[in-house]
Amino acid sequence: MALPHLLFLGTYTRSGTSKGIYSLQLDGATGALGVPKLAAEIADPGWITLSPDRRRLYAVQPIASQAVGFEVDADQGTLIRLDAPAGTGPATAPAHLAIDATGRVLLAANYHEGYVAAVPLGAGGSPGQSQSIRHSGRSVHPTRQDKAHVHSVTVSPDNRHVVVADLGTDQVHTYALDLAGARLTSPASAVLAAAPGAGPRHAAFGRDGRFLYVVNELHNTVLVCGFAAARGELNPLQTVSTLPNGSQVASTAAEIRVHPNGQFIYTSNRGYDSADIRATTSSRCFRSTPRVAG
Repeated sequence: MALPHLLFLGTYTRSGTSKGIYSLQLDGATGALGVPKLAAEIADPGWITLSPDRRRLYAVQPIASQAVGFEVDADQGTLIRLDAPAGTGPATAPAHLAIDATGRVLLAANYHEGYVAAVPLGAGGSPGQSQSIRHSGRSVHPTRQDKAHVHSVTVSPDNRHVVVADLGTDQVHTYALDLAGARLTSPASAVLAAAPGAGPRHAAFGRDGRFLYVVNELHNTVLVCGFAAARGELNPLQTVSTLPNGSQVASTAAEIRVHPNGQFIYTSNRGYDSADIRATTSSRCFRSTPRVAG
């Protein structure tokens, strides 16, 4: 008998009736979702992430540049707020968070200010002094790429590198992760240039860590890259659209996920309002025909 799974939902509270982070049960046998209940009251937790041991949850905090940590009460489906928020850089709130495999480093991407931050996490999840690396540059889109816009942080499966997608500069940076110092090694060990105007947004590694899939928001495409773990270098292999052939609907791509078996890639589209589902080949490139669910 499949066990239920505890899920958490981050929401926007600036309009409507939402109050923060909600929890609900997923039936492992039927896929049915339970009724959400309020797990923690917090303003605009637009991105949340769990620690590797699932004992703590971190959420972006729009007040200043912070991520708020919580202890997870799995039995009650509630969150207990940690005393000190994690500072993630100079000014505005981050857009995206990730935690390394040891649970000792919280990573944050700040879209508006164009920087990536590393925050050491001590015993009990308490944060230390953050390190920030600011990006610079621009690309061809007149309004979305007028400056650096760091959109996501993705930790490599071997926990040695952090891949940073910069939508504003059309670049994907790889930084070495210094676990002893809970820092990113600057400058980046490798930088991949995406197609002009593509807008790299989020990324996901394949199961074995040899491939990275980057979703380009502005072009509605996925860039498939080989990943050389020694230096974190990315080798572009294939680019495919997340939309059906001939689609004329104004749309942007948003999220990308890899199935645990590594054989399916899921991307979401805003505007076309759909999920693109693709199977991979033995080389982890895409088969030619997607399945699109709207």
